[in-house]
Amino acid sequence: MTATRAEQEREVLAAATAMVGALLHTDNRDLARTVVEAAFPWVGYLSGGEADGFVGELVASLRAGSSLDNPAPIARAIETWRHTAEVYADPELARLLSTPSEGDVGSVSVPEL
Repeated sequence: MTATRAEQEREVLAAATAMVGALLHTDNRDLARTVVEAAFPWVGYLSGGEADGFVGELVASLRAGSSLDNPAPIARAIETWRHTAEVYADPELARLLSTPSEGDVGSVSVPEL
């Protein structure tokens, strides 16, 4: 990647971060939620509190990633919340993962590679 291209990507990320941050700091939380759900349709599987948590973490990671010129924090935040939504989207998986375990089931062998 050229230095010019890297600078362009940094500028785009900084602009997107500023716009999302400004949007989420308005009094119109419904608009902010609508924008996030349009960008990430899987947010609909999260509870209201979880969706708010995702939005907060997304904004924080956008700011941090932008300040570091590193998209990894942003990608990690999106990926972890998307996986949470994937669990809720599958009722059987959600049931299995939300059922308390019945204690220690013994040792697990190390898988062979």
